[in-house]
Amino acid sequence: MLLETGQKINNYSIIQKIGEGGMGEVYLAEEDLLQRKVAIKVLNPVLTSDQQFTERFVNEAKIQSQLHHPHIVSLFSFFRQDNLYCMVMEYAEGRTLRDVIRQTGPIPESRALKILNQLLEGLGYAHKKGIIHRDIKPSNIILDSEDNVKIMDFGIARIVGDKHMTKTGAKVGTIFYMSPEQVRAEKTIDQRTDIFSLGITFYEMLTGKLPYNTDTESDFEIMNEIVNHELEDPRKFYPYISDKTIEMVNRMTQKDKENRFEFCEEILSMRPAEKKPLSQSDPPAPVPSVEINTKSGFPKFLLVAILLVAGVFSYKSYSQVEPEYPEEPLVEEVVVDTTVIGDYETENDYGTLLKINGGELYYTSAISRDEANKLGEYLKDSFFNGQAVTVQIDKSLSTYQFKFPVNTDYLENQEFLDNCVAFTVELSQNVFNQEDVEIHLCDEYIRSLKIVKSPNN
Repeated sequence: MLLETGQKINNYSIIQKIGEGGMGEVYLAEEDLLQRKVAIKVLNPVLTSDQQFTERFVNEAKIQSQLHHPHIVSLFSFFRQDNLYCMVMEYAEGRTLRDVIRQTGPIPESRALKILNQLLEGLGYAHKKGIIHRDIKPSNIILDSEDNVKIMDFGIARIVGDKHMTKTGAKVGTIFYMSPEQVRAEKTIDQRTDIFSLGITFYEMLTGKLPYNTDTESDFEIMNEIVNHELEDPRKFYPYISDKTIEMVNRMTQKDKENRFEFCEEILSMRPAEKKPLSQSDPPAPVPSVEINTKSGFPKFLLVAILLVAGVFSYKSYSQVEPEYPEEPLVEEVVVDTTVIGDYETENDYGTLLKINGGELYYTSAISRDEANKLGEYLKDSFFNGQAVTVQIDKSLSTYQFKFPVNTDYLENQEFLDNCVAFTVELSQNVFNQEDVEIHLCDEYIRSLKIVKSPNN
């Protein structure tokens, strides 16, 4: 370690090392006078003898000092003490987007779009300043507990027109996220290279994987894919992505930069506006383009376990409230006589149908139309999302029962069950006025196989 815990440097007390890379190390520290936490980036002293590295480090500080935006990590100061070059930056608490993807897999489209929107705002601001990041990737993006975004590490950024820091033909950036023009080491790099890298990052958010062969150790093979091979359709890996989002990804990742989005603002104008979640005090609003069908029977359910596991139920990772689990089990086993298959082709068995954004929500006579509308509005983008998913909402006494079919393989999947518990908390808080909620994991005939209860139930 370059610095030790408890060590004083300039006006800062080192707390602990929080990161390291090829150029140096990053420490969490406390500023003595203001008593605020900061991140201190220290250039490895071994590199200070090389003018190229010191110039690059100083250049990063100069660029960072020009950027003052809520979605970009701020630079507070820069100093040299003894043989150490130090940047003092805003300490952004949270996890990198890379860690989030590794832990959760595909990110639900509505959440991914929220993250993308902030990245576009931050990058668009930098681009207007004439600054190109050139190394946009998930590990350079920080998310806090509420998915607020911070872009960091402008270490290889350059100012448009400044040719001092980059040699002609030099490749800079992380290979998997490089644009074709970066791979070809073109002399002219503009903001569209950031848009390409952001498109690859967005692709990874939506699918949980990169569009290239990540198992190869050959940089040449990867670079060949970047330059010559079209990206596979994201829906091959995660089918529940809207056409509009697919169009956005495709235009961001065009091989020819002339066919790519030129400015972040173009993408912002294309994507749907952010929706504010309904609060408990909000009056129920009708679901747009709702069709009511009181005569058709309940169709056989799709087995949607992949949808649920891979995307819809990633609630545990971003729920604002972590449920406190009681000692008694939250999961109740249900014994089902599978030899008896009743006739469920009547209205009374399944309730009234609301068609919402490609999906079907049935609500029974125990559920009011207003309650069904509020649930439909809350789930319209994140759950149904243009897909043919069918669910039912029922109520027994004061407990709401959210029912959907699931592949039986996931009935014993503890991570999936934990996410279901977190989802009961989401529904209780945001839709059903703190009332108890149960998740019923069902067979294709909506018979309960396992019941997951909210923690307060």
